[in-house]
Amino acid sequence: KVAIIAVARKLLTVLNAMQRDKKAFA
Repeated sequence: KVAIIAVARKLLTVLNAMQRDKKAFA
């Protein structure tokens, strides 16, 4: 379960970074 949580956190951080990049470009 710990591994799943770690992967989920990584995905969330990546999604957040992408959203920030989109806002910056926009």
